[in-house]
Amino acid sequence: MSINRRHWTLALLLGSLAGAARAESLEQRFRGFLDKLRSQGRQLIESRLPGLNEARTPTITRRTDNLPLGQGELAVFVAPGCRLCNDAMAQLRKLKVQFDVLDLGKSATARQSHALLGSPDLPVILMPTQMLVGYTAAKLNEALALDQQTLSQVPI
Repeated sequence: MSINRRHWTLALLLGSLAGAARAESLEQRFRGFLDKLRSQGRQLIESRLPGLNEARTPTITRRTDNLPLGQGELAVFVAPGCRLCNDAMAQLRKLKVQFDVLDLGKSATARQSHALLGSPDLPVILMPTQMLVGYTAAKLNEALALDQQTLSQVPI
């Protein structure tokens, strides 16, 4: 019995490390993109945490930000104490969708990337082709379906 418990504990530890590595790699990609913008003379601002709101009405828009997501990856911008952010992440976990979390309270890269999106609202869920600002389960499902539909129409 104790061997199974050790295996389970090891699996949890490795899973959390893998999640941290994924988040680091996404943050590194975003940081590289921001560095490229700076090298082109673009001045970047940061989202200010006190000025952020939970979106009252979720909206789905086509992505135009050029932040480097990989095929099939999602990024979720969150802030400390954001109820909708927690609800969105719980729904993504329930749907078994892999995602990276960018916490605006912990990372300047996340705040600068969020500012590029042009929305003062949270949560923001970036998909390969769509962006969902705000959260309801229905809008998240709609955005995921629209993203898959758009990806399936892209010629290979």
